[in-house]
Amino acid sequence: SGNLTGSFINNTATNDGGAIYTSDGITGNLNGSFISNTATNEGGAIYITSGGVTGNLNGYFINNTAKYNGGAISSRVKE
Repeated sequence: SGNLTGSFINNTATNDGGAIYTSDGITGNLNGSFISNTATNEGGAIYITSGGVTGNLNGYFINNTAKYNGGAISSRVKE
């Protein structure tokens, strides 16, 4: 939880979440740029497995890729 600010550029994940992988969700504000991040599965920039997003996503996503779902963001949150 809390605020996260910064640039995430050219990160690679061999599975999910090229720049950020979280099983706790995102609480607070996420301010940043996500550029050219890659995941070989899902969530080129961000992958969320539970908790969802409570707060603000501010910034931009450019040229993020994933093999299956969510070039920018993929969420597998179940209620």
